[in-house]
Amino acid sequence: MKFPILSLITFVPLLGALIVLFIPKDKEDWIRWVSTIISLVPLILSFVVYAAVRADAGQMWFMEEYSWIPTLDVYYRMGVDGISAVMVLLTSLLSTLSYFYSIYTIKERVKEY
Repeated sequence: MKFPILSLITFVPLLGALIVLFIPKDKEDWIRWVSTIISLVPLILSFVVYAAVRADAGQMWFMEEYSWIPTLDVYYRMGVDGISAVMVLLTSLLSTLSYFYSIYTIKERVKEY
């Protein structure tokens, strides 16, 4: 089985939100540290995807396919090509940068943000 790097880029932030949900709201430092680590994981994985994809090849890379609802013939499929690898990287970069900006601007209700 291949390493599901695209699924990790997609779902690690959701996992991070669930982890932060169980951290008490008075532990703002913990919330910030866990959120920082979780926000860096998709960014690092996006750099790996971007570095590995050859834009001139014209093919899909890091393909993932799982049967989701077999009776209805529904599948979960993900893959990137040259331009979508750039978009994945930019999305991860902007998400991480917006998070780092919020560390210094959000002072109240940190957990909810």
